[in-house]
Amino acid sequence: MTGVALLIICEFLSWKPIEAGISMFMLESYRNEQELFNLQCWALTCESFFDTAEWIWIYKRFGYSGDYEFIYFE
Repeated sequence: MTGVALLIICEFLSWKPIEAGISMFMLESYRNEQELFNLQCWALTCESFFDTAEWIWIYKRFGYSGDYEFIYFE
């Protein structure tokens, strides 16, 4: 992951929702090699790809406690 990508993720996770306690992230992810390939073909300018477990680790690491959902390219 590039330093810029990490800074962007940190910034997103530090956003305060308009209404306290309500926040939601929906991001692209992958669960297997085929979904990673499909994601790479779709997101040509993306610098970092994270699987579901990595996203959850990032959320916990930066103290994000809101809701989240993942989009998969089957």
